[in-house]
Amino acid sequence: TGQHLAGCEAIKKRPDANLLLQDTQATLNQPRLVAQGAKPKNNDLNLKDSTEQAAQSVVSVRSLAPLAAIVGLQSEYHPQRSVVGLLATTDEDYGLLRDAFASTGKREVMEGSVVLIRKSGVDSNTVGPKYYVGELSWWKVLWYNLSERPILLGGAAFLLVLLLALLARNLLRQVARKRLERDA
Repeated sequence: TGQHLAGCEAIKKRPDANLLLQDTQATLNQPRLVAQGAKPKNNDLNLKDSTEQAAQSVVSVRSLAPLAAIVGLQSEYHPQRSVVGLLATTDEDYGLLRDAFASTGKREVMEGSVVLIRKSGVDSNTVGPKYYVGELSWWKVLWYNLSERPILLGGAAFLLVLLLALLARNLLRQVARKRLERDA
């Protein structure tokens, strides 16, 4: 890591160190396979099937004012892992990153695959296909799927309340019947 830090210091001293986000364009290329009507099956760039084609996501950023970015993408080598990049070039840009992580309000709006941080605020965007990492318990999967379908959630809530009302009615009838049999 000592060589890595020395290399970073050498890059910072160069006059063209701001090439990433200031006065130039930065391009992020992420090759992936796209099959017609299906999700990518693997990350092998040797295309064996003529229906598969290599696709490329390109993100370009140009800034004349302080700008920092957070970029997240699925690991090309381990699909259950993510790669997160914190991008900044100047001390002001790094200050924006520090302030954004320190502010609860700004952290709450950070989502998606690209987060741009400026003095005016935080802007979150989703670029490319979504992917999921890890597993959820069955009830969290149910809640996640219902949260995106409010009509279905309302219908399920209505059926649950109706079922509970019918159970309560039957229970109260049995209690009343036992009381009447005891009194008679």
